Amino acid sequence: KNAFQYTDEGEVIISIDAEKITVTDTGLGIPEAMMPLLYERFERLELPHNDKQSDKIEGTGLGLSIVQRIMTHMGWKLTHQANTTGGSTFSIYYQ
Repeated sequence: KNAFQYTDEGEVIISIDAEKITVTDTGLGIPEAMMPLLYERFERLELPHNDKQSDKIEGTGLGLSIVQRIMTHMGWKLTHQANTTGGSTFSIYYQ
């Protein structure tokens, strides 16, 4: 859901194979200052009020926290990588 909410223009690509699920977007990306808080509850990327996306982005900041807890419970791994052209790639590696 985050990939679609934070990608106003561009694309979101979801791929699934025997090793992982990957979600890649060309959206805003995640500022370096927010990286330590990425999986913390109630933390979310705040947009300026004059940003055209700010009105349509919903959420409480629980999504990635819940995903991380599920990954830990299942023994899976969740990774994040910033894309050089903007946006993010999240991968879930299952075992």
